[in-house]
Amino acid sequence: MKDKNTGKIYDWGNLPNDQTDWATVKKLTEQAINTAGASDPAVRILTDKELNQFKRVSFP
Repeated sequence: MKDKNTGKIYDWGNLPNDQTDWATVKKLTEQAINTAGASDPAVRILTDKELNQFKRVSFP
């Protein structure tokens, strides 16, 4: 499975066709996103130490 790319890459010109209101999402500020995440008990905010354990990957 490591040799096969199973992820999908989207940008604003190529969004999935689903029920998401992308116009509303696009208007969100970074601060609004962080505030919403911090107030959601299901969201776990990672520390810098935890984030540094991730490996950087690049897609072709």
